[in-house]
This record gives sequence, C-alpha cells and structure tokens, in this order.
Amino acid sequence: MTSIQKKYRQLEINLSNINRDIAKRILEVLEYEGTSILKSEHLQSGGFKEKLETILILSENMKKGFREFDNNIRRIATNDKNETGAQYYESEYGGSKTQYIELIKSIIYDNRISKNPPYSCTIPVVFNGTVDLTATFLGEQIENETARILTKQIELYQDSEDFKDDTYSFENFLNLLVEFRKAKNAPEHLDKINRNLIELERIIESSPGIDKKISNIRYEISQLPLIDEERLLKIVFDIMAFASKYKIVFLFMYDECDDWLSKVEEDSIWSKNFLKRQYFFRKLLDRLSDFRLYQIFCLTSRVFESIRSEQSDRAPGIQRLSTEMMKVTPSGSYVHVREQGVYQDDEAQEAVLKWLILLEKAYKKADLEIFSTFLPTLENKIDKKLSRRKANQAIISSIKSFINLTDEIKQGQNEYNTAEKHGTHYLTIGNIIEPIFSSFLNFLNFHFVKKHIDVGNGKLIDGKFMAIKGGNIEIFAEIKSFGEPESFDLGKSKQVINCVKNKNSIVIFFIFCKNLTEDFVRKSLHKWKNFGYFDSNIDLQLIIPIIINDQTLLNCLVGLGKTNYTQLSEKFEDFDKLLRLLNKDFHGKLTNLFLTEEEEIPIVKKNSDAKPPPQVQFKEESYLELLKKLRNIDETSKRTAVEIITSMGSRNKVYSYRTIKTVKNSIKQPLLKNSFDEALEYLKLNNIIREKNERIEFNWDYFDKSDCKNDPESLMIQIFKEIQNITNKGSE
Repeated sequence: MTSIQKKYRQLEINLSNINRDIAKRILEVLEYEGTSILKSEHLQSGGFKEKLETILILSENMKKGFREFDNNIRRIATNDKNETGAQYYESEYGGSKTQYIELIKSIIYDNRISKNPPYSCTIPVVFNGTVDLTATFLGEQIENETARILTKQIELYQDSEDFKDDTYSFENFLNLLVEFRKAKNAPEHLDKINRNLIELERIIESSPGIDKKISNIRYEISQLPLIDEERLLKIVFDIMAFASKYKIVFLFMYDECDDWLSKVEEDSIWSKNFLKRQYFFRKLLDRLSDFRLYQIFCLTSRVFESIRSEQSDRAPGIQRLSTEMMKVTPSGSYVHVREQGVYQDDEAQEAVLKWLILLEKAYKKADLEIFSTFLPTLENKIDKKLSRRKANQAIISSIKSFINLTDEIKQGQNEYNTAEKHGTHYLTIGNIIEPIFSSFLNFLNFHFVKKHIDVGNGKLIDGKFMAIKGGNIEIFAEIKSFGEPESFDLGKSKQVINCVKNKNSIVIFFIFCKNLTEDFVRKSLHKWKNFGYFDSNIDLQLIIPIIINDQTLLNCLVGLGKTNYTQLSEKFEDFDKLLRLLNKDFHGKLTNLFLTEEEEIPIVKKNSDAKPPPQVQFKEESYLELLKKLRNIDETSKRTAVEIITSMGSRNKVYSYRTIKTVKNSIKQPLLKNSFDEALEYLKLNNIIREKNERIEFNWDYFDKSDCKNDPESLMIQIFKEIQNITNKGSE
C-alpha cells in the first residue's frame, strides 16, 4: 500500500460518520464562490453531529492559535482574581479568519453540551465590522446566557467564604438587567410619549397656553438622546463585572475589521463610523481589570499594521488598542498568530484527499489508483498558491470533473501504454486527438473548420478559424501529437513553416506531448532558422505554439475520442474545467489572438521588417458580452466602477497596480468622473480593489496575480463576473 493510499484510508476512517447529506452540504458550502464558511449546523443530520475540527484542515499556525486560546481560557476561568488576555490573528482575504472564529465557537458549544469546564461557563460574542461595537448589541448578546450560567454559578458558590455576604446577589443582577432593558428601550418610550402628546392635542379644545406647554414638552423630549450609550455601556460592563466574580468568562471575537478603515481618501485612515464607535474600546479597556475577558482580533495585515502605526494616536480608543498590542509575546496572555491563509505541503494533500472522500460519499466513487496519478499535479496547483477559499473551490471542481471523466482517462491511458510498447501507435493517438480537439474548439465557440488546406510546397495544414463578416484575416492551425519532446523535429513543423511563408498569416501550432514546453519549441524553431534549414525571412512570431503537456489532459482527449457524441457536451464541460486548472494559459493565449472592433488594439513599435500579427473578429466573446452588460447598469457609480476596472486592465494586459490619479484621469465622461470616489469605495468595500500609498491594485488575495501575465482575459472575465454577482445580489 502506497503512502497516499495509507493516508486516504486513515482519512476515510476519520470521516466514516459523515453521511451523504452532510457530505453534500459541506461541499456546497466550500464550493460557493462567495464567503464560504463551514458551520457546526452544516454537520448535523438527524441526531448525529460531527465536530468541525474533524472536517477542517488546520495549519500549524491555526493549531497554535487554538492552543493559546485554550490555555488562556483555562487560566482566566480558574484564577482566583480577574484575568484577561488577547490574541491577534492575522491573515489576508480568503485566508480563514471567519472560519477560525466559527471553529472556536463550535468548540465552545460542543463542550457546553458536554458540560465541560471552562467552556460551560464561557460566553462568546462575535462583533462584525463597526456596526456591532455598541452597548445595545453587546448587552443583547450576553444578557440571557449570563443569567442562565449565573444561576448555576451562584448556587455553586453560595456556601463559599468569599460569597457569604452576597445574600441578594441574584436580585442585584436582575436589577442590572432591568436597568439595561429600560435604558435600551428608552427610544420606544419617547416615541410613546410623542404619540400621547399628539392625541392630547387632538382631544383638548384649542388653548394657546396648553398648546405652548405641549410644544415645550415636545421640544425638551427632542433634546434627549435616543440612547444614552455611555450609561448603557456602564450597565453592560457592570453586568460583566458581576458575572466575572462568579468565574464566568467572556470571549470577544472581532471579525470583518477592514470595515474599521476608511474606504475613501480622508484625513484619517479610519472610517468615520469607526471613529464614532472607537470609544467602545476606550471604555472597555478602562474597566479591563473588572472582567474575566479574552479577546480575539481577526485582522488583515493592513488593519494590524494600521493599529500599530502613528495613525492610532488620533483617537483614544484606537490608541489604547495599539498600547495593548504592544504586550504581545510569542506565547502567553497576549499573542500574535500570523496565518498564511494557504494550504502548504501536507495540508494540500490532506485537503485534496478529504474533499475527494466527501465527493465520493455525495456522488460517485473514484478509482484511487488512477486518481493517484492526478493527485501530485492537483497538489502542485494549490500548494502555497491559492487562498484556502479559492483552493477549496478549485479542488472540488476539478475532482468532480476528474471523477466524471474517469472512464475516458482510463481509456486514454491504455492507448498511451500501448504506444509506449509500440511506437507506431502514436499515429493512432494523433488520429484520435485531431477530430475530438477540433470539436472541443468549436464547443468553446472558436469556429474552427478542420479541413486540409494547401499551403504550398506540397504541404497541407489541418484547418483554419472562420472570421465573421468584415474580417479578411485568416488564422490557420496545425495539430500535432507525439510521444516525447525529443520527437519534435523539423519534419513536424514543415506545414506550419510553409503556411507562414506562403500565406503570411498567423498559424496556431497545437502540440500534444507530455513534458514538452513552449520554450523548447521556440528554441528549436530559431535554431533551425539559424542553421539555414528554411528561409531566414520567415517571421517566426507568426507561429503561436499552444501546448498541452499534462498526461491527465492527454488521456482525457484520447478517451473523449471514443465517447458517444450525445454525451460530448457534458464531457467537454468537465474537460474544460480541468484544462483551466492544469493549463491556465490555454484560453488566454487563444482568445488574445481574436480582437473585435470594440476593443482598442495596442500599437507596438517594431522594426520595419517585422510584421504585426493579424487580428480577426469572432461572433461571440464572453469578455465583451459581460463588459457590455456592465456598462448598461443603471447606477452611475457602478458604471464608473466598471470604467475603473477597465482602466486597470483589458483582455490583453492587466496592470499589477496604477496610481489613483492615472485611473481617474482615464475616465473622460464628466458624469462618471464625478462619481469616481463613490465607485472606488464600492470596489474596495466588495474586495475587488485595494488601495495603498495613493495606488490601487486588484485584490491579489482573491484573484491570482500570475494571471496578469499568463491569462489576462480569464482574469478580467472573473472580475467582471464578481461585479455582476455583487450587483445582482444588491438588486434582489
């Protein structure tokens, strides 16, 4: 049994309690393109409930964070005096901050059901962004739980020497609760008084004296604050202090903390709303010694560094947060945990195998022997490269497609095994690949006609792409398949070379060979040209090699050649998903050759002898369709957001960053330019773009930066779809 098989078997045992319904639920959450957070309720079926930590893949830093949390909760709960502590959990977008909070919540609730101290006496509160930093929110979160736990704790400690004088302790606590509810409900009482005054004016006879008195009363009422936040905070903190005497621990967890930062350029890096609410921290930290409290701050690097910067000095509450952060040590009461937010090394393999097992439970069993040949490739594509959220989506999508194509992969592998024994069988493989790949190109809407065309010197090219009306440029294509890179020789390139020489046109050279690289092909062509094997005037830039060199993809294509045509459309969908993962530049290279009149073709200065690559038009381009839809959105600010995006990139080029001034100046329409700030805030709020030092860039924690170079077309389509999804959700 191989090491992969052993690990698979062990994980299969660990997940043996997961049934089909739970497996489907987990996969639906993880595959969701938005914020995919797995929660305890997703793991319940009937009377059974699986633990969240069994499902998640925990990094060493996540484990460290949990150990520190566990140690501190136990220390705070068991100490005779009030104790506090904090953890600063730093990770980027899509890197598991919210999932980490959800994990800790689930551990608390699981232990509470089992009545395991200290979690049975721990009250968690999650603050999301700025809006939750209020006394009302905090009070409502803790009042019922505190009353429930305190009832048991008072009974437990009533005979203790330290509490013998607290005869009316629970009554005192109830008085605090009543006081909180009165203060919290003050706006409702003021509203009732106003309604009564209106009714009074209606029923009494007109009297200048009474009318004036009613008017004066209404004015005085209007001067009262709707909610006396300071008084409410004092009451809530009194409740916490009272509960802390009875060894009840409060756990505050802060999520979505990027909401604290300003989304537009202002005097402060902090948002106006957060500056109004930051006193929450000042008041909390003023009374820290009164509580048993542990705090977990889940922060992006931007927020973490902002709190530590000089900008924190401008507001007392933020300054206090900064001072507390200075207490950080490698372990202890105050710790900093830096989570990379990606799967690394063994974690990548564990993620692939876990989601494989769940997919098998939910849908169809995979052939582990054949899958083991695909596993290293899939691991390599996600290891240290994608955020955990994007990695989960990529793994699940690709494994689904792999399982659906297993029969085709097996058939293809059998053909290649035969070819390794009998070299002439590679000709058979080539004859299978040519027609099925031609069909796949048409499935992608590239309108390829497979028909041998005479290109001179007795050579025939395999086909060409058909242009729409108005397009007078032809793009030819040659499809070649062979067994190993060393088999690539001048003879296999003769059709392509003659086509460039005699047709003076672009030729896409599709090559199917394991381990062959574009660099090897280009170097070979230039070497043969330098050796004088063909005319030195031939422009090799017109030859565009597009290579499929992954064995899984090669197996798929050969297997698809034997698939019933009625199933091909569905099979092509799965093949395309694998192709996008395993050969990311395929779609980008192909689509970049075809521009339309709607797009500006960049002018590239070349020497007088160089011939610019011809361009051709196609009937449908998803890039253009999406762009057209987005430019027709009703809201001006959202149309401006689209213009900001298109100034950051096109289907041919994506900038790694641009200055705000440059982007703003690129927008010519006055109406759109006037809403620039609002549009930029909208993009930052939805994590499409981020800003730093007067420059903006796409959020590379969510999008793949390598696509700037490798596949700008697909990157821009992904960004357009993200904006479209956000816009559609907002209109629901």
